[in-house]
Amino acid sequence: WFGYGFGSSAMIGSYAVTVEGTDSSNLGVVERELTAKTGNDAPGTIVTYGTSSITTSGSTVTGSLELAYAAGGFDFSAFLNCEVDSIDLIAAIGSDTPMAYHASRMDAKTLTRESS
Repeated sequence: WFGYGFGSSAMIGSYAVTVEGTDSSNLGVVERELTAKTGNDAPGTIVTYGTSSITTSGSTVTGSLELAYAAGGFDFSAFLNCEVDSIDLIAAIGSDTPMAYHASRMDAKTLTRESS
């Protein structure tokens, strides 16, 4: 699995979008509202605010998620309306396809709009 979290510089409180599944032939895009994690269980509550799809080409997997403008979950509207120039972002990758504890993660980053 791999995924991104939006709206927080830490796992708790992030709106996460992950690509995961039972094996590499059965992957899907999963949305979660992340909460405290215990053990190796997948963290947070699964939510469905958008419509998703997966495209696989060789060893490359692309997950897409289409959200209505005010879909729920993390509110991207301030970023989309140029009211703020950045949002907090976290990312991680697992060692297998089912969601579990991450094998690696990046330090919290900021997704910043490019100035024109």
